[in-house]
Amino acid sequence: MVLGWVVVSCKTDNEPAPEIDCDQSGLELELTPTAVSECGATDGEIAVAVSGGEGNITLSLNGGSFQNTSGFTGLQAGTYSVIAQDINGCTVSSFATVGINGSQVSIDEVTTQNAGCGQSQGVITVQGTGSGDLQYRLDNGAFQSSSQFTDLSAGNYDVTIQDASGCSTSARAVVLNGTSYADEVSSIINTSCIRSGCHDGSQGASLNWSSFENVQNRASAIKSQTQSGNMPPEGETISDQEIATIACWVDDGAPNN
Repeated sequence: MVLGWVVVSCKTDNEPAPEIDCDQSGLELELTPTAVSECGATDGEIAVAVSGGEGNITLSLNGGSFQNTSGFTGLQAGTYSVIAQDINGCTVSSFATVGINGSQVSIDEVTTQNAGCGQSQGVITVQGTGSGDLQYRLDNGAFQSSSQFTDLSAGNYDVTIQDASGCSTSARAVVLNGTSYADEVSSIINTSCIRSGCHDGSQGASLNWSSFENVQNRASAIKSQTQSGNMPPEGETISDQEIATIACWVDDGAPNN
C-alpha cells in the first residue's frame, strides 16, 4: 500500500504563483567591521553598505528581525552574518568578523558534513588559532577540547572558540540535509507531477516542470502544496517519504545539485 494523498484535480488556479527572479535584483552587500577594544568588550561595530535591490532595504543580524539601519553597534568579538532584504523579499548575505585589538584568537575555517534528510548525521569541524590550548563550544553548550561536533540534525549553529587568555570568538555554521535534486527529487517530479496536460508545458512554458529552473522558482510553494495534499494532480500519489524528500531539498535552498 502506498502512503500519501490522492489529489482531485490539476487546475491552473491551484498552481504556485511565479516568484520574482531575485537573480536579477542586483542586490549587493559590503560589510566593514571595527574590532572591540579588549576581550569581553561590546564596542565592536559593523558598517553596512547596500546597493541594488528595489525599495526600502532592511537588515538582519545573525537571523534576527529585519530593521532599518546602516549598521550594527554594541557587538562583542565574533563572526556575524548580515542579510539584506528588499521590498520583494530578495536577499543577499555576507559575513564579517569583529576582532579583538591585541588578540590573535580567530576562527580560520568551519567545515560541515550533511545531516541527511530527517536524520542526525551532521558534523561541524572548527579550525582556529589563539594563545595556548583552545576550547570549543556549540551554541550555549559547555566548552570542550575537541574541535568537532557530531550527530547533528540540519540547521543553523553557533560555534565558539576560546583561548587560554579567555578571549573568544564565534561564527555561524549551517548543516544541510544534503538532499540531491538530480538523484532524489527530479524522479518524484517526473513520475508523480508531470503528465499529459499537466506540468508538461501545455499550460504554458513556465509550467513545464521538466525544466529545473521552473521547479526551483516554485520550490517553496511546491513544498507547501505537497505537504497540504494539493499536489500532485488527480490520479497520482506521493508517499510521505517523497513529501519529506521534497521538503528537505527546499529547506536546503532548492539547489541545483
